[in-house]
Amino acid sequence: NQRQFAVMLASTAVLGITTAFAANPFSDVTPDSWAYQSVSQLASAGIINGYPDGTFKGQKDITRFENGFAGVCLSDKWVFIDSQTKIHAEYENLKPFNKGIAAVKENGKWGYIDTTFEYIIPPKYDTCSDFNNTLAKVQFKQSNYTIDAYINKRGEVVWQTGKWDL
Repeated sequence: NQRQFAVMLASTAVLGITTAFAANPFSDVTPDSWAYQSVSQLASAGIINGYPDGTFKGQKDITRFENGFAGVCLSDKWVFIDSQTKIHAEYENLKPFNKGIAAVKENGKWGYIDTTFEYIIPPKYDTCSDFNNTLAKVQFKQSNYTIDAYINKRGEVVWQTGKWDL
């Protein structure tokens, strides 16, 4: 991974990309990390975006493709592309595919799609996580009541708690 990263960094130098170091763009890259300066420079140059949850996940192999698709930010929209760079879908925001399911944001709400880009759970959540095996954590409001819940892959609530918004 360090070798792949070094090649990517060297290619930015060949292209003549020089930028000032930005504030830490990723929550999982600390200022004392060996990669901090390089990751910050690549992010500020727009070469890497990291994951939608604000992490870099530097322990993963350098690839943007999860389940055959990569989430890429184009201007103000997020899209999924395949290895031939064909655009398959467009969203306000997205999370990478994980075991064939991706969380996507549309009209201000999060839902879940499969690899055919069909909704398996329609967008209705204010926040959400990836599915961890069979469950995902979501949050939504009903009037002045905020509900934190775990849902299954059919969108059924299997556990929830809530609190009144004062």
